Amino acid sequence: MEVLRIHLDSREARNAFDILMPYLSGEVFHVTRECNYSKIISSGFILPNAGTQQTSFGFSTNSYFRNKGCISVFDYRCIDDPEPKSHMYKCLPTAPLTPASGIAIFILESEVDNLLLSWEGWKSEDLSQMVVPYVEAGYPGPLPLKMVKQVLIVTKDKTSDSYVDMLEQMIINERKSRAQTPGRDLRASAAASRLAEIIGQA
Repeated sequence: MEVLRIHLDSREARNAFDILMPYLSGEVFHVTRECNYSKIISSGFILPNAGTQQTSFGFSTNSYFRNKGCISVFDYRCIDDPEPKSHMYKCLPTAPLTPASGIAIFILESEVDNLLLSWEGWKSEDLSQMVVPYVEAGYPGPLPLKMVKQVLIVTKDKTSDSYVDMLEQMIINERKSRAQTPGRDLRASAAASRLAEIIGQA
């Protein structure tokens, strides 16, 4: 199992998701806070959350895969297809990444693929539960580390310019809206792209 440490400086931190995408595209992976990494390595397993602990993506007893005793994973195998691409901004793997708390991304071996539970069962079971369509899947039970091919330990510096932070959030929101609403006002999309260029030059 390869372990790769990636530290993002204040400029790179603004584009953490885009920087990590070359590692994540086409893969299935689990994300947790860096503080959980040592415990996972010691145990030899990634364990399901029984619903009593806060997760890296918030606390919810209404999570579809958690309630099935599964470990939630990101399924980016077909991330460039229209449906996954339209939903991926609903929950980014970099969401828990802060200057105070890094993240550990466990990229799984392809042998895991046939063991995954699809999100589509949610449609016929309980629509009130939380799931991210097309980009979330579940691994049933403890996940042994022998199923992990690479771990990315990602940390970042604090972005120095709060105004730039605000513009970055505007860009993220615009990209989400663009992905969810094909054919929307092209002028708004162009404006967001221009803002991204300006920030990159700052």
